[in-house]
Amino acid sequence: MSDASAVTKETVLKIAKLARIEISEKDIPPLVQEMCGILRWIECLNRVDTSSTPPLSTPLQELNISQPLRIDTVTDGNIVGKILSNAPEVALDMFVVPKVVE
Repeated sequence: MSDASAVTKETVLKIAKLARIEISEKDIPPLVQEMCGILRWIECLNRVDTSSTPPLSTPLQELNISQPLRIDTVTDGNIVGKILSNAPEVALDMFVVPKVVE
């Protein structure tokens, strides 16, 4: 198990750098506290004995219920006009976009 107190200012800065997130100096202490809280919660979850719990891909398995599936058919939704109503410019039932390649 990891130690929840192992989260430091340097840890937060490293995570922010890896995630390419810019954080201000005043936001670091609350983030340290929040990450410590998350790690304490994970440690609490790790103490729960789940050895006798079978893995499930869905809770419906436990109830022996199957999920009703719809037929997988391709449609255009028959709402072309509704979709194109948001377009700034339309031609021949298609979006008109600016040329981006010369």
